[in-house]
Amino acid sequence: MVRRLGAGKTVGVNLEQHTRIAAGTGFFAALEPYSKGVYVNFTNDDSAERLRTGAYSPEQWTRLVGLKAKYDPANFFRQNANIPPNGA
Repeated sequence: MVRRLGAGKTVGVNLEQHTRIAAGTGFFAALEPYSKGVYVNFTNDDSAERLRTGAYSPEQWTRLVGLKAKYDPANFFRQNANIPPNGA
């Protein structure tokens, strides 16, 4: 089983798997200057700042934070692509 810890760190992988993960992460980083935005479903390891600036306009982010604060103030749903209720 492979578990992602964030920032490209993994647990429970062998050397070959680690090499492939590192190659994929490096390829992604090399393409980043030529891409615009982020795909929200693949943001597990990304910071909230990258999600906020790469996936949403300032107006969208403000609206989403307001909805999150209203419907999930305890931040129960905080896994993939989390929008913190305080907007931080």
